[in-house]
Amino acid sequence: MAEVRLAVGLVFIPSLIRLIRGQVLAVREETYIEAARSVGTPSGRIAARHVLPNVASPLIIQVAVSLGFALLARDRAPEALKPAEAAVSLAPGLFATHLVLGRALVATGTLERGIRELEVAAALAPQIPEIQLTLARACAQAGRKADAERANARFQALESVRRGAPASGASSPKVP
Repeated sequence: MAEVRLAVGLVFIPSLIRLIRGQVLAVREETYIEAARSVGTPSGRIAARHVLPNVASPLIIQVAVSLGFALLARDRAPEALKPAEAAVSLAPGLFATHLVLGRALVATGTLERGIRELEVAAALAPQIPEIQLTLARACAQAGRKADAERANARFQALESVRRGAPASGASSPKVP
């Protein structure tokens, strides 16, 4: 687990720094920060009471999702479940949290629950072909042929739009 944390840290540090910077820049423009400055609140106190709490949630979610994806990439799906479930509980409206949890569940054999999570991810981000392909493969694995064919058709349509080709393009991968 230590090597996964190190790998996640090294790979995702730039994106985490950008996330933190963006959050800090957004928070410092809020009127409650101006109000705190105007009454003479020290900068350290403003950072501790107002800025850090507003930066922490997105950072925790990003770390949990990144850790979940890193564990999945290393074929350690059972270990990915805990950070993925934590990410979903913190950010239920974020498609990536449902995607990582759905992938982890499918990889551990909990197909129906995994498919439900992937369907939530697909509903939250219907324009992302990868989600449709992942959903199609999970449905095929669960023996849900009609659902797999529907998700695969959506995947192929999205891919053809992305590539600028007609929707019936033969180069799109098919679900086994």
